[in-house]
Amino acid sequence: QWKNNMRHGYGVHLWPDGAAYQGEWKENFAVGNGRFEHSDGDVFVGQWKGNLASGMGCYLHKGATTYQGEWQNDLQHGRGVELFAEGARYEGEFRDGQKAGNG
Repeated sequence: QWKNNMRHGYGVHLWPDGAAYQGEWKENFAVGNGRFEHSDGDVFVGQWKGNLASGMGCYLHKGATTYQGEWQNDLQHGRGVELFAEGARYEGEFRDGQKAGNG
C-alpha cells in the first residue's frame, strides 16, 4: 500500500540480492509486525520500529542458532532465549546484542 508516494500500510519489498520484507509500513519505514528474510536464508519475524527490529521477535539462522526474545535498535536487548544447533541453550538477559549477567 502507498500513501503520499511512500510505502504505508501492509506490503512486500524485494531487494535485488533476494532479501525480502513482508509486513507493516508507515511513511516508508518498516513498523509493527513483519518478516524479513535475508538473502542468505536467515529470517527475522517480529516487531519493527523505524526499519529496526524493536520489541519481541525471533531470529532464525539458517540451520543453526535461534534467538527468541526482546530486541532494541536491531540488537538482542532484554530477556531472551538462544538455542544452538548442537542443543545448548542460554536463557537470560541480553544487552546491545551480547549476553549479560547470569543465564
